[in-house]
Amino acid sequence: MSRKGHIMLVAFDMFGTLADAGGVAAELIPACGARADEVALAWRGKQLEYMFRVTAMGQFPSFAELTRWGLAAPDHQITGLTALPDLLSR
Repeated sequence: MSRKGHIMLVAFDMFGTLADAGGVAAELIPACGARADEVALAWRGKQLEYMFRVTAMGQFPSFAELTRWGLAAPDHQITGLTALPDLLSR
Protein backbone atom coordinates (compact mmCIF):
# COMPACT_ATOMS: atom_id res chain seq x y z
CA MET A 1 0.00 0.00 0.00
CA SER A 2 1.37 3.44 -0.79
CA ARG A 3 0.56 6.67 0.91
CA LYS A 4 0.03 9.97 -0.85
CA GLY A 5 3.39 11.39 -1.87
CA HIS A 6 5.22 8.09 -1.53
CA ILE A 7 6.30 5.74 -4.28
CA MET A 8 6.08 1.99 -3.89
CA LEU A 9 8.91 0.13 -5.57
CA VAL A 10 9.31 -3.58 -6.14
CA ALA A 11 12.72 -4.88 -7.32
CA PHE A 12 13.91 -8.33 -8.29
CA ASP A 13 17.34 -9.85 -8.64
CA MET A 14 17.28 -10.69 -12.34
CA PHE A 15 19.74 -13.58 -12.32
CA GLY A 16 19.03 -16.48 -10.07
CA THR A 17 15.51 -15.20 -9.47
CA LEU A 18 13.91 -14.43 -12.82
CA ALA A 19 16.41 -16.05 -15.19
CA ASP A 20 18.53 -19.18 -15.01
CA ALA A 21 22.05 -18.05 -15.85
CA GLY A 22 23.15 -21.69 -15.70
CA GLY A 23 21.04 -22.47 -18.75
CA VAL A 24 23.81 -21.14 -20.98
CA ALA A 25 25.67 -24.46 -20.61
CA ALA A 26 23.39 -26.07 -23.21
CA GLU A 27 24.37 -23.36 -25.71
CA LEU A 28 28.05 -24.01 -25.00
CA ILE A 29 27.91 -27.75 -25.81
CA PRO A 30 28.77 -27.32 -29.53
CA ALA A 31 31.88 -25.31 -28.61
CA CYS A 32 32.89 -27.01 -25.36
CA GLY A 33 31.45 -30.51 -25.46
CA ALA A 34 31.43 -32.29 -22.11
CA ARG A 35 33.10 -29.30 -20.47
CA ALA A 36 30.15 -26.97 -21.13
CA ASP A 37 29.01 -26.97 -17.47
CA GLU A 38 32.56 -26.20 -16.31
CA VAL A 39 32.88 -23.32 -18.79
CA ALA A 40 29.43 -21.95 -17.87
CA LEU A 41 30.32 -21.91 -14.16
CA ALA A 42 33.65 -20.19 -14.82
CA TRP A 43 31.95 -17.68 -17.14
CA ARG A 44 29.29 -16.76 -14.60
CA GLY A 45 31.86 -16.48 -11.82
CA LYS A 46 34.01 -14.10 -13.85
CA GLN A 47 30.98 -12.11 -15.01
CA LEU A 48 29.98 -11.50 -11.38
CA GLU A 49 33.57 -10.78 -10.32
CA TYR A 50 33.97 -8.16 -13.06
CA MET A 51 30.59 -6.62 -12.21
CA PHE A 52 31.62 -6.16 -8.58
CA ARG A 53 35.05 -4.80 -9.52
CA VAL A 54 33.87 -2.21 -12.03
CA THR A 55 31.01 -1.11 -9.77
CA ALA A 56 33.50 -0.59 -6.94
CA MET A 57 35.50 1.61 -9.33
CA GLY A 58 32.40 3.67 -10.12
CA GLN A 59 32.15 2.35 -13.68
CA PHE A 60 29.03 0.85 -15.18
CA PRO A 61 29.68 -1.04 -18.44
CA SER A 62 26.78 -2.62 -20.25
CA PHE A 63 25.60 -6.11 -19.40
CA ALA A 64 26.75 -7.20 -22.87
CA GLU A 65 30.30 -6.00 -22.13
CA LEU A 66 30.40 -7.81 -18.79
CA THR A 67 29.12 -10.94 -20.50
CA ARG A 68 31.84 -10.79 -23.18
CA TRP A 69 34.57 -10.22 -20.56
CA GLY A 70 33.27 -13.09 -18.46
CA LEU A 71 33.10 -15.45 -21.43
CA ALA A 72 36.65 -14.57 -22.49
CA ALA A 73 38.09 -15.38 -19.05
CA PRO A 74 37.22 -19.11 -18.94
CA ASP A 75 38.95 -19.54 -22.30
CA HIS A 76 42.21 -18.67 -20.55
CA GLN A 77 41.39 -20.66 -17.42
CA ILE A 78 40.31 -23.89 -19.11
CA THR A 79 42.90 -25.13 -21.56
CA GLY A 80 42.09 -27.02 -24.70
CA LEU A 81 39.15 -24.86 -25.76
CA THR A 82 39.53 -23.06 -29.06
CA ALA A 83 35.94 -22.29 -30.06
CA LEU A 84 35.19 -19.60 -27.45
CA PRO A 85 36.58 -16.74 -29.59
CA ASP A 86 33.93 -17.68 -32.16
CA LEU A 87 31.24 -17.33 -29.49
CA LEU A 88 32.58 -13.91 -28.51
CA SER A 89 32.19 -12.57 -32.04
CA ARG A 90 28.45 -13.33 -32.19
